[in-house]
Amino acid sequence: MFARVEGADRKSFLAVAESPNGVDNFRFWDYPILMPETGDPDTNVYDIRVVRHEDGWIYGLFCTERKDPQVPLWDTSAAVAQCGIARTKDLKNWERLPICAPSRHSRERRVASGICGWEVARYTGPG
Repeated sequence: MFARVEGADRKSFLAVAESPNGVDNFRFWDYPILMPETGDPDTNVYDIRVVRHEDGWIYGLFCTERKDPQVPLWDTSAAVAQCGIARTKDLKNWERLPICAPSRHSRERRVASGICGWEVARYTGPG
């Protein structure tokens, strides 16, 4: 299970918990997911959805929040939420990919296991 975890600094990150039966007795891995950043650093990452694709990769779409450049620097409460995408083969080593359909406050995405040309298909919902 992927979990959104909030640190003492109130910043969110992703962690993995495993269970022998998928119902109870979950145990977190020793370390959180180390999601690479792009040139525009993330403030928070959360709500990942993953799918194992026929190309051998596991793709994850998640919400990435970044400082809103349209507000004063002292205002740390304003953020721009977007959909981030990354892929991995082992859930530990992630490769960050370019943002899907960049737009302000566009973060609700779902991954489909199909393929459109060379791209991973995605569905967009409100958000």
